[in-house]
Amino acid sequence: MGNNGQKKNDSIFIIFLAALFVFLGLFVFRSVDDNRLFSWQWIFDTVNPAAVFLILLPGLAAAYALAKASFVERNPRAFLFFLSFAAAACLWSEPELIIDASRYFTQAKHLELHG
Repeated sequence: MGNNGQKKNDSIFIIFLAALFVFLGLFVFRSVDDNRLFSWQWIFDTVNPAAVFLILLPGLAAAYALAKASFVERNPRAFLFFLSFAAAACLWSEPELIIDASRYFTQAKHLELHG
């Protein structure tokens, strides 16, 4: 049991570090992003990355605590439904962003001009 528990703790720590490094990688390599509709460069121009990093730490701690909750194991479908509903409810007032829309307009313009 001791060795298996240590492996589980190591896995959790690796996932924790990976989540932090993904955010840091997006910040460091934001100049490589050439997306013109929704670029990481624009995100980090208006938001302090240190503040996001400090929000990420308690968010990962909350994710760990929720993963240990017995409700998750007893009712995984209900938990995922309510969690996704709560996350989506926070975004109801935001306009919908359809990333492919710009490609459709570009293709329509090309077809209009060149047939």
